[in-house]
Amino acid sequence: MTNTILTTKQRRVLFIALSFVTLLKIFIALSSPDTADAHAFVEFLTYIRRFGATGIYQFRGSYNNIFNFPPQMIYVIKGLGALADRTGLPFRFWLRLLPSLADVGSFFVIWAMLPKRKNFFRILLLLALCPVSILINANEGNLDGLMISFVLLSVFFMVKKNPALAGIAFGLSLSIKFVPFIFIPAIFFYLPNLVSRFKFFGSAFAYFILAALPTLITDPRLLGTMPFGYSSIYGAWGITHLLVRVLGQPTFLHYPYDIVGMHAVLADSLKYFTLVLILAISFVLNRRNQKADLLAQCGLVVSLFLVLTPGFGVQYLVWFVPFVTAADLRATLFYYLTTFLFLALKGPYATPTNVAEILAMYSCWIAVVYGFWKLLSDCFNRTKEPTEVRA
Repeated sequence: MTNTILTTKQRRVLFIALSFVTLLKIFIALSSPDTADAHAFVEFLTYIRRFGATGIYQFRGSYNNIFNFPPQMIYVIKGLGALADRTGLPFRFWLRLLPSLADVGSFFVIWAMLPKRKNFFRILLLLALCPVSILINANEGNLDGLMISFVLLSVFFMVKKNPALAGIAFGLSLSIKFVPFIFIPAIFFYLPNLVSRFKFFGSAFAYFILAALPTLITDPRLLGTMPFGYSSIYGAWGITHLLVRVLGQPTFLHYPYDIVGMHAVLADSLKYFTLVLILAISFVLNRRNQKADLLAQCGLVVSLFLVLTPGFGVQYLVWFVPFVTAADLRATLFYYLTTFLFLALKGPYATPTNVAEILAMYSCWIAVVYGFWKLLSDCFNRTKEPTEVRA
């Protein structure tokens, strides 16, 4: 078997690559113009300052977008706004800086958790140079990369057998977006007993509630108005793009959100089918004595979600960036290249509008399918001990 212990030269190459890309991200974060997402966050800041926590959940921006975040994000946005005011640096820079710096932490967590097998160095080098992270985290203006970094940290602590710290990290990820709920079945069945489950979910719930408490005390009605069912843009990706081509354009209550009619039924069916599949796969993978690697399980959950999701935003593509490394070099390279091609060719519209964009989108979708298949095969066909994490 190929020696997977990194040499001093390889470590130096990784540090140089990561440092260069991080500096590049900071430069792009500062110099690139507003994007739709960055503009949306500026609108959120304006509305929060004007109407407070109560008003922001009634908000619809210039793209008909709603505030689809937990109440903790209100403090994050206000804090970034205060930094912009004090430093004179634009709000969009601070917004992009958070996920760009989070990528550094994600890199080292993957370094610690990734099984030390063939192509270990090459996979890490690809992750350090990943163009997808550059184009999304340093430019788009969203916090999905930060959210995923906390999910990875939670996985790290679980593998280290510290469910309480894992729960706090998971609570941090849920405080950015509600998306990490999709990982709960895999985590629940992976944890070995009732005590560890109580520690994990208790600490996650306690952190989430405590962090949201000031806002919830001010207005408890927010619990009923937070958009847990937000589904992003329908018909812009994968299966639903094909459904629109075959069945015709959907009808929207607030274009391009809130579909109604037949397409709404199909979207709900896909959503619940995905959740049932995630639950079933998570149960099967963890019922054996030797459970599948948790990093690979979480990658399986993300890829399954991306394959079947009825709603889509380009920022979703960054979710799979660290997890695909648990598959193999080929799956990682395939995903990074096709995603870069899709982002490079994608026009200003949410839905692909020409042949080149459509082909690039489906190439990227196929790469996700391939990554899912590789992770599924790995989880079911390899009998492995949980990943050993180096202290």
